[in-house]
Amino acid sequence: MSLPISIKFNYEDELFSIKDFRISSPYFINGLIKANISWNKINDYRLQQYDLHWIETQCYSDVLSCCYRRDAFTIENFFQLYDLRFNCTYVLNIKPIVPKLRIQKSFQVYFNVSSCQQIQISGTIRPSCQTDEKSSISSLSPLNLIVTRNESGIHFYWQNIHSFSK
Repeated sequence: MSLPISIKFNYEDELFSIKDFRISSPYFINGLIKANISWNKINDYRLQQYDLHWIETQCYSDVLSCCYRRDAFTIENFFQLYDLRFNCTYVLNIKPIVPKLRIQKSFQVYFNVSSCQQIQISGTIRPSCQTDEKSSISSLSPLNLIVTRNESGIHFYWQNIHSFSK
């Protein structure tokens, strides 16, 4: 005789999960590297805001990696990531904040910022690209590793960042 299996399902975690996440190709504008993110709006009156944080996981440059965490909050379902660096891979976490609920699950995604020579440039200020052989060899490919978690496990997939618009 087999024992019954107990399956734990957290309705709130599923209700407040981030869906249809989008990230633009990082771009350089007036001296700053930025990327735009968005996701489907969660229509629930209990949702107060989203907690976001991102940090470099690996950088390929001569600049020492400072790898400090950037924190932000937004009440919208979109945000402009700032303070990014060339040739770095970042991990971004987004967690809905709901008073009186402890949402366990946060959405997590890895994304790359390409080299100075390959990034889209807007505005009047231009980056001082250093075209040496080392930086061109270590340039990151324009792919994002998307990692999502749910009750059934972890899902990994690659996404071409050129398919998104800003």
